[in-house]
Amino acid sequence: MQKLRLTLITENQKSFEKATRAAELICETLGWQKGYEISKYEKFESSYRIVIKEQVQNEENSIARSIELTDRICSPWLVTFHREENNVSLIFNKSNYSRFLRNEFNVLKWAEFEIENE
Repeated sequence: MQKLRLTLITENQKSFEKATRAAELICETLGWQKGYEISKYEKFESSYRIVIKEQVQNEENSIARSIELTDRICSPWLVTFHREENNVSLIFNKSNYSRFLRNEFNVLKWAEFEIENE
C-alpha cells in the first residue's frame, strides 16, 4: 500500500467553511475519500492549511500517476525524484504563470504532494 498526502495552503479565505469547500472540491477532483484536516494557517492572513490523505494500492507507475493527479488541480509543479524510494514529491507555488483546473482552486497559494511507501 502507498499513502498519499497532499498539503495545501490557501489564501483569501475568511471562513473555515470556505476552506472546507475547497478541500471537498479537491477530494472530488482527485476521486479521493473526504479524509482531510483543516487548521488556521497563521503565517498568512485569511489562510488555512488543508491536509488530505489517501491510501492506495502500490502502482507500477506511481510517479506518472502523481503528476497526473496534481495536474488535475493546478500547475506547474516542481518535481523532486527520490531515487532510493523510487517516488517523487511535488511542490506548487502560486505565481503569475499558475494555471488552475477550476476557478475555485485559485485560492491555493502553496501545495506539496508526497508518497509514502509501506
